[in-house]
Parts: sequence; structure tokens; C-alpha cells
Amino acid sequence: MKRNELNLIQGDNTLRISKTRQSNSVDLRVIKWAVNAVLNFAELTVVPYVTQGMPYYYFVAKFPNGCTEEDGTYVDEDTVEVVFNLLQGKWEATDYLATEHPVVKDETFVQKLLERMMNERKCFYKKPAVTKDGVTYFRGYYKFFRGVVKFSIPRNESIDKFLTEKGFINRKEFI
Repeated sequence: MKRNELNLIQGDNTLRISKTRQSNSVDLRVIKWAVNAVLNFAELTVVPYVTQGMPYYYFVAKFPNGCTEEDGTYVDEDTVEVVFNLLQGKWEATDYLATEHPVVKDETFVQKLLERMMNERKCFYKKPAVTKDGVTYFRGYYKFFRGVVKFSIPRNESIDKFLTEKGFINRKEFI
């Protein structure tokens, strides 16, 4: 397993912790950290994306005292459920933390997650598109009781078709 670790950065009442690890399974240390953050009244921001072909969650926890912590892990379907429940204020001690969770490649993870959340959450807060390094990103978020899930999806033909069909963007945006 290849590991890359970053150091602590402190300044302006902000503590940032970011440890990225490359592996083929969910980093349960990060999930435990996210659970503890929410149980300690942090607002959790979850940013899903795909890296190296595998689904990934980047977490930012903002505590009431002004401290901010960041971390991330690859995810599987069970992890998605655990995090959604956590964002809704539901945490039950389950066997989830006692087992290893392998991650499989899924290039359409973010699109499938967006579609699922559209069906379950209904209210999507759309933000203006941003172009960075020649790539235009569709952006927005869903609010939960204990945090938000933010989307920043690079637009391509497949994503544009999906977004148009689901009503996230209208045809005038293409003119």
C-alpha cells in the first residue's frame, strides 16, 4: 500500500489536517474521525469525486470553536450509506467499523450519487459554473441536518446530457 501524508497547518484559528492514503479499501480511521466530528457538533462538508477511477469522499469538519479539520478516503456503497445517515443525524454502532471495505473502480460514481440524491433529497442548490484550467464544472450542493454534500462535476457530453434530462441545466445554457 502506498501512503502519502501531509503535515498540520495552523493559522488564523484554523487547524487543517489532511492525510491522504492510497489503497483499495475504505480508510476506517477517516470514517471514525468524521463520526466523532459530527458527534462533537461539527458541520461536515462532503465532496464526492473520482480519483484514479475510484470513488472518493473529501471531508471538511467545521467546529463551533472555529477549528477546521480536513481528511478523505476512498468509499464503497456501505460507506455512502453510513455518511448519509451521519449527515441526517443518525449514527448507530454497527458492524461497519469492524470489517474491511474494499473499493471498486466506478468512473460514474458522482453522477450516480447526484441522481440518487436528486430522487431522495429533491432540493438542489445550484451554484454558477466555474471554468478552471479549460474545464467547466457544474456546481451545487444538498443540505442535510448535520452538513452538506457539495458537487463540482467536470462537464462533458455525457454529464451535460444527464444534467439536461434531469432538469439541472436548461437548453439555453448551451447556446
